[in-house]
Amino acid sequence: MLHLIPLLRRNSKLSLRNKRLIYLQYLQPILTYGCVIWGSTYQCHIKYLQLQQNRALRLITSSPLFIPRRILHDELQVDSIPQTIRNHSRSFYNSLRNHHNPTINSLDRPIDANNRRNFPNMAQLAQSIF
Repeated sequence: MLHLIPLLRRNSKLSLRNKRLIYLQYLQPILTYGCVIWGSTYQCHIKYLQLQQNRALRLITSSPLFIPRRILHDELQVDSIPQTIRNHSRSFYNSLRNHHNPTINSLDRPIDANNRRNFPNMAQLAQSIF
């Protein structure tokens, strides 16, 4: 993100629309890469990614710290990291039901509690930090 700071800060000649496009096309995919399987991750790691997203949105809008992050997300029409995780997880696990391979098709069902591994489907239940 360091090399994008000159493009995103207040002195930049780019419009807010173009700064938002840079975020959506470059930064958001980096922040949410592989988020479908983050269901068993610690909440502190998701909060760190949310912090990075909030920093980028504040840099884009040149907003002070007293502006709530909810307003930043609403104004830029950007989902928070936990919401993005939920959306991507739901669409991924819904697509598993229609897969032609029966092994992959069975992955949309929860794993028993006696099994040793965590099931990433829990990402659909990720808590909102707002």
